[in-house]
This record gives sequence, C-alpha cells and structure tokens, in this order.
Amino acid sequence: MARIVAKSCFAQTGYMLLSFIVLMTLCASVGSVASPTVINGGTIAVDTTWTPDASPYVIAGRLTIQPGATLTIQAGTVVKFDGRLESGIMCLGRLDATGSSEQPVYFTSIFDDTVCGDTDGDNGRVTPKAGTAGDLHAQGTGASLNLLCCRLRYGGKYGCGTICWADGGALVTIDGCEFSDSGGGVNCNACSTSVADSAFSNVSSALYLYGCANPSVSGCRFNGGYVGVILSATGSTSLSANTFQGTEQAVIVNDISGTIDVKGNSATGGSVNGILLDRCNVAGDSRLTSDPGLPYVVRSVTVGDGKTLTLDPGVVAKFDLNGGMSFYGTLKANGNAFAPIYFTSIRDDSVCGDTNGDGSQTVPSPGDWKCINLINQNSATMSYCVVKYGGQGSYSDNAAISLSSGCKLSATNCTITRNLRGVYSLGATYLSDAVDLINCIVADNTDYGCVVGGAGCKFDHNDFWPDTGNSYGTNPVMTANIQSNPLFANPQSGDLRLQGGSPCIDAGTGIDLDGTPTDMGAFPLMAGRVVSASSAKLRSRDNPSSIPFAVVKGVVSAVFGSYYYLQSTESMCGLRIYDPTSLPMTVGNVVIVSGPMGVSSYGERQMNGKSVVMGNGSIAPVFMACKSLGGGGFHYDPATGAGQEGIAGASGLNNIGLLVKTSGSFRWSSSTVFYVDDGSTSDVKCIVPSGVVLNPDWNYVSVTGVSSCERTSSGLQRVIRVRNQSDITSY
Repeated sequence: MARIVAKSCFAQTGYMLLSFIVLMTLCASVGSVASPTVINGGTIAVDTTWTPDASPYVIAGRLTIQPGATLTIQAGTVVKFDGRLESGIMCLGRLDATGSSEQPVYFTSIFDDTVCGDTDGDNGRVTPKAGTAGDLHAQGTGASLNLLCCRLRYGGKYGCGTICWADGGALVTIDGCEFSDSGGGVNCNACSTSVADSAFSNVSSALYLYGCANPSVSGCRFNGGYVGVILSATGSTSLSANTFQGTEQAVIVNDISGTIDVKGNSATGGSVNGILLDRCNVAGDSRLTSDPGLPYVVRSVTVGDGKTLTLDPGVVAKFDLNGGMSFYGTLKANGNAFAPIYFTSIRDDSVCGDTNGDGSQTVPSPGDWKCINLINQNSATMSYCVVKYGGQGSYSDNAAISLSSGCKLSATNCTITRNLRGVYSLGATYLSDAVDLINCIVADNTDYGCVVGGAGCKFDHNDFWPDTGNSYGTNPVMTANIQSNPLFANPQSGDLRLQGGSPCIDAGTGIDLDGTPTDMGAFPLMAGRVVSASSAKLRSRDNPSSIPFAVVKGVVSAVFGSYYYLQSTESMCGLRIYDPTSLPMTVGNVVIVSGPMGVSSYGERQMNGKSVVMGNGSIAPVFMACKSLGGGGFHYDPATGAGQEGIAGASGLNNIGLLVKTSGSFRWSSSTVFYVDDGSTSDVKCIVPSGVVLNPDWNYVSVTGVSSCERTSSGLQRVIRVRNQSDITSY
C-alpha cells in the first residue's frame, strides 16, 4: 500500500505538516516498484525534508510551502506529479532540491515508469508526455527556488505552461539541471534569476525571463524547441557560453533597458541563429555587446525619446526582411579598425555565418531591409561601420540611413555599399552639419550614394563611387573627396578590405594606429598588421628611417597610474604600455595598442601607444621561483634597443612584463617596499602601490605581481610590481 500523509497529524524527523486529509490511496504495483508517499495538497509550515527512502512522492493536489518554511529535497529523491489532478508545488517560502550528477532529484509525471517503476499501476498503458506533470511555482519576494542537479520532465499543464515558474520578486537559482519533453522550461516574471550549466531538450519555450533585473544564463545547452530564451529585461542581462542546436529561434528580445552582455555563445540549425530583436522597445539607455556566435537579428527596434542605444565594437546586426530601426532617441555605433560594426541582411552569410539557417538558398541584395531611421531632431554617431543591403520601403526613401528634418548623422570611416540608396536626408536646411561623412567609402549603391537637402552638410575625405547622378545632394561642404573604384578585395563574397593599390589607402584625414595616414572605409589596411608582444619587443627604438610602430593585441594584466601591462593570452610575453589618454584600463580588458617601441627608465621595453579596448578576457599569474624571475636577455641588441635586456647574471626565458606569482620569507623594508626570498637566489624586491598595507611582523608571503626590473650600476635587477592588497597573502 502507499504511504499516506494525514491532516496535520505529525511533523516528525523533519517530515511535513499538512492541512487536510489525504483523499487518495495508491496501491503498490507488483515486483520491485517502490511504495509511494502520496500528498494530496496541503501546506508545509515548518522546515521539512524529503528523502530517497520515501520516494516516490506523488503530488496529487496543490502543495504550498508557507513563508518562512523550507522544503529540502535530498539527492536521489523522486517527485511525481499526478497530471490527472491539479497537482503542483507553490513556494511562498524556500524550496531546496539538491541533487548530484550521480543522484539527481527528479520532478516528473506519475506516468513516467523509468524512475521508481510503475507508480500509477497501469502496466505502462499510459505514456508520459508534455503536460502530464504539474509545476513548481515560486511567488513573492520571500520565495526562493533553488534547483541543483535536478531532472524536470513532462511539465506544462498548469501555470504558464512551464514546469518551473516564478513571479513577484522571487529568487530563482538553477544549476546543472535537465529539462525535457515539456511545454515550457522556466518562466520568470520580475524575479532575480540565474540559470547555469543546464540542458533543455524538446522544450517548446525553454526560458522566458520577463522584467527580470540582471538575469544570467550561462553554460546552458538548448536542443530543439521553438525558442531558447525570451527576454524582456532590465539592468545587465548576461548570456555566456550557451549553445543552441536545432532551436528554431535561439534568443528573442522584446524590450530592453540596460545591457545585453553576450560572449562565447553559438547557435546552429535554426531559422534565427542569433538574438532576434522583435518589436523591441528600448525604454532606457541600453547597450548591445558583441558575440560572433550570436549576432543580432533586427525585425523591429524602436528607441524611445531621449534614450540612447549603444552598439559595442564588433556587433553584427542582421536585419530580417522588412526589418528596421527607428530612433526617437540616439544611436551610438562606434566600432574600430579591428572590430567594425555591421548593419546587413539576414541573408548575408559572409559575416557570422548562416544566421537564417537556409544554407545557400538565398543571397543578399539591395533593399533586403528597410533602414536606420532618425526621427525628430535626433542623432546618430557611427564610426567603423559597414552598412549594406538596406533601403527598402518608401518611408526610408529607399535609403539604408534616413533622416527626417532636424536630425544629424556623423559617420567616420564607414563603408556604405550595395544598398538601394546609401544616405537620405531632406529638409534639414536649418540645422548645421546635418550629415557629416569623414573618411567613408560610399560605393556600389543601386541609386544615389548620398542624397541631402541641407546646406550645412560636410563631406570630408570620402570616396563616392560610381558618380551616378546627384550622388552628393545639394551644396555640401566638400574637402578632398575622390571618385574612384575603392578596389575591395572581394565584394561579391563580402570581403570589403582594401586591395593593395586601392586609392583609399592613406587617402583619409588623420593618422591610423600604425602611424600612417588614415585609410578610407571601415577596413584600414593596417588592421592586418597586428603582431605579438614578443614581435613588438624585437622592434628597434623609434627611428624615422624605419617602421617604428607596432600593433599589438593582448590582455591587460596590471594598471599603474599612467601605464599598464599587456601580455599575450597564452602568457608567453608581456609588455609595458604608456598611454595616459586611454586610461583607466581594467585588468582583463582585451586591448589592441599601437605606437613606437622604446625603453623605460627601468630598462623595460615599452610602447608609447594608443589603445583600443576590444572586450574582456581572463588573466592568471604564472608561478615562478625567485631565481626564474626576469630571466636572461631576449634577442637584446643594445645598439638598436631591439629585444629585452636580461637580468644581470641570469639565464632562462625572459619574462619581464608577465604576471607572475612566487612565495618565500618576508623582509620588510619600508611602507612601499619589501623583499621575498625562497632560497633559490638573493631576495627579490617587491614594490607596492599606495594603499597597500605591509606588516613588519609577517614571516612568509605569497605574492602576485608583474615581473619587472630596475636598472642599477651592476645591470638590471629583479622587481615584482604588486597591483593591490589582494596580491599578498601572509603566513
């Protein structure tokens, strides 16, 4: 016979306190089928624990966890919902279901015979399916739903059609769970939500996060289904390291007021392998970050009055057919030479791959999408942007970028190509500088490249090609523009880099990062000249007769006042960067920096550079014995300054500029200097910045910092430059 829990009759050994009599008794099936514990609704008012020994628990009504009470479900416990009744768990208090990879907690249907056998005793006549299990519902600011290593199956009969839902400010934490064969997975409305390392298989709508502040979805796997994640979020929404395979629409964003922070995601096999901005209202200042594995797909975006939408370098916005963006506020789309921003067609597979999942069945063409529409005296600032295949529809006057009277466009180093028209501005006669184009390439558009009606427009160092009709409009201020074939590398395949010999090379105004005159367009030739930190160190000192500039990419490992340290991602080489204009940097920033190589007063190779932040990465110190710090010379040539001078009397791999860690006995010297000695060599000087407190009574320390040096009368000596207090651990 089944175990029965009666009305308010006990609360022994952490079991439940219920409010009314169990109305149903189940008979145990023949064989080894476990005898169920049947719960026909009621309340839990005291802390309660469910165990594997009493499994399966059959929920045959609505069970409520009262505020202040906690239901703990141990690893290996099985909970079955009787879908023939209105079964589910309402959490007004706390529900902790803590399984493990070896012993997960199960929430499933009473018809699921794969765990705890044939609980309903029908000998397998009824097969479980989506909607035959109940739900978990957390409600209110005092509610907390914590699921670790759980298996949730066959949900979707009640509530929001999902097996797990929450509203009213509840706290939802899901980690290492598997959702399968359900109408929906997790539905959270105005909650604090974190979902990590979980899998969703054959779930129609896996995650719905509406009005959630700072939600996080990381390391999740979405297989099949109609939608992976639906968002309408505020604050910072984080999507990282997720995979979508065969999900019809990977991510949908309806409304945003904050940051969409994406990195390390991938989507394949759907019709929208990206983030679909569908009827997306930007109600507050918002920012879109870039992820090549998950581009944005624009169906309809409206930026509200007085609000700003900022696109990070590297963002790819692919417009759905008939898609467009309307700005009653401001657009800031500032890419850079190494990470341009794209506005293109969803049919364009040359960037971020096959986003619409149709293989090669469709190809992009001018007029695939509508336009970027600036309305009512608002503005757009664009740099290093690519705009192509736009211009559909009469309201945009067949232009990819359209301005109504009183709006302003400032575009620098943009490539505007293969649209019906490029830029259209009419009626802005009273507003000075309605359209400023600087160092842009406007080429191969079907009709005019740029049509303007304002006398205050300025075209400075651009290439307009070909000159078909009135490309420029009327009365713009013209400076050093050209009309020549820009010689794109392969425009048919989407490669808009400049060929050698292009008339756009060194034809712009200003100086590129590599020290040469600026190229026109979004792809300056110098963008392909990035070298490693070790290659930069091999450059000679600044010499007008040579090429003194280096362009280096790396991760910031330390920041000190007007300079910082940059090292390769594989921790092979580091470099000191002097760039007070680009600070403050943050440790972990991925940076491209360019400038002449020199030598600091300490004897380190140093770049006096200009920096561009590309994104964020990670950095970790390399543990070294004191004897290994600094190392020997690295192809050092004292005559030219090439290479890195080594530590006096030392040998081995030169590591000056790398983030390192060592440990040993501690010797205090002053409030800003101490020495560490591990017995492998003479003690090593450690310099700390202002605010770091040293205790003369310390005996041993572990210290992290940048391997550096100081010049003395006997040559370079080892130094560790400590970054902050947390870099020192005392024993």
